[in-house]
Parts: sequence; structure tokens; C-alpha cells
Amino acid sequence: MSAEYALRSVLGIDAGVTVSSAGIAEPPHGVLDWVRDYHLQRQVDVSPHAPRRLTHEILRSATLAVAMSTNHRDHVAEHFGTAVPLFNEVAFARNEALPDVHEAIENWRQNMDRAVPYVYQVIDHIYDGMPGFLERMPAFSRPPAEKQ
Repeated sequence: MSAEYALRSVLGIDAGVTVSSAGIAEPPHGVLDWVRDYHLQRQVDVSPHAPRRLTHEILRSATLAVAMSTNHRDHVAEHFGTAVPLFNEVAFARNEALPDVHEAIENWRQNMDRAVPYVYQVIDHIYDGMPGFLERMPAFSRPPAEKQ
């Protein structure tokens, strides 16, 4: 979700590009208040975000799909037969994962003193990566698959 809104913010409203996100697990029930507030510090309103689960149709219609972590990339390859790059590959030319908070911090909901700074660091990393993402995006993009 953070990458979706960070990319939208640098592209602008009139970019003529559709940017969306989808997860590999059941969607949560919205954006956490402290995550929303952190994005608002960058003048980016993520409150309209509607989480959804990745589908074959979403992948078929995408010119570029990226995974944040290796387990996301592996899940997409295994369940959808599609190879996708990692965010860090596109944004920073580095084959490194960007783990979700639940992957990085055990029992993160009980460890908010570690979880909140970690999430803020990930959000900052994503925004910092947008210039490189935009620059390298064409090299990773492909035409959307024909609809069947």
C-alpha cells in the first residue's frame, strides 16, 4: 500500500497511469491510524485505500507487478506462474527483500516500540526509492497479457 501511494504521489494526478496494490494474504480491515498519519506528514492521504487480495486478473492487467519481499515473490511465482521483481530491484538495483513488519518483528503487535519505527523506516525507504523506481521502471515493464 505504501509503494502504491508513494508512486502515485510522484507521478501526479494527470500521469495517465493506473497504480494499485494487492496483497497475497487476506486483506486487513483498513489502514492503521499511525500509518495513515505518517503518510500524511508527506502530504499523502492513504485513508481511501481499500485492501484487496492478488488475483490472476490483477496480474494479467499489470504492465509491472513488484513484490516487496522474497516470500511475496515466491508466492506469486508458485500460485500465479509469474516472475516479478522485488521493489528494491526496481528502485535501487539491489536484489534485497523489504520484509513486512510481521516478517521482521516477531509478535509485532505486542512489540509496538520496535514495530512502529520499523514501519516508518520502510515507508521512508519506499519514498526514497521512487526516483530510482521511476528511472528503472521501463526496463521491468511488460505489455499487459491479452484478456482471455
